[in-house]
Amino acid sequence: MDGTYLAWIDFGAYAKAEDMHDLFENKCRIAPSFGEWFGGENYATFVRLNLATSLENIKTATHNI
Repeated sequence: MDGTYLAWIDFGAYAKAEDMHDLFENKCRIAPSFGEWFGGENYATFVRLNLATSLENIKTATHNI
């Protein structure tokens, strides 16, 4: 993570591509940038999380995930 504040994470082992929006927005209650926005369906199970926030927000997001 040195030199960046964006985490690019593949959740393909844990969720299907078609479930990603519901999982993160409704169940985890966070609003990541979805991988499909950056590379189409090849990245549909990826999310980009912005870590340029307070440690409290990061802890809450990781706990919710």
